Amino acid sequence: NNIYYFGGRCGHGSCRHNSLYSLNVENLVFTELYETNELENAPVKKSSSGMISFQTAKNEESLLVVGGYYVGSPKYKQPGAQYTDNRTNESHIFNITTGKWITPNVTGRRPPPCNDFTLLSLSGSRVLLCGGSAPDTRCSDVIYIA
Repeated sequence: NNIYYFGGRCGHGSCRHNSLYSLNVENLVFTELYETNELENAPVKKSSSGMISFQTAKNEESLLVVGGYYVGSPKYKQPGAQYTDNRTNESHIFNITTGKWITPNVTGRRPPPCNDFTLLSLSGSRVLLCGGSAPDTRCSDVIYIA
């Protein structure tokens, strides 16, 4: 019964956020789940990232946040992720049950750093990333499935 909203621009020039909110669709009340800050396990402050919801093997409700557009130099960089031309391909999981960010162990080839793409949950454990804007191209037509 919730819609989740991560990060984004706030209108103060090039300011970005990494806060996380939920909107209860029954009573239309917003709740801040994670306040904007620069903790080591948290995503960089960014906009135009992708997010999907899923349940872990322990049946805990979680959110996967991928990629995005950041400004400046990130205080913490995720091991294995790239930060190029203000775009990133970092991946983070927010465990809604515990209220904590998790840095997943990403294996295989990551998509390039990108933003403004479509991220879809295909089946229980599959994700599709399509299109987006990457450092070497304005609009991509590449599809990634993980």
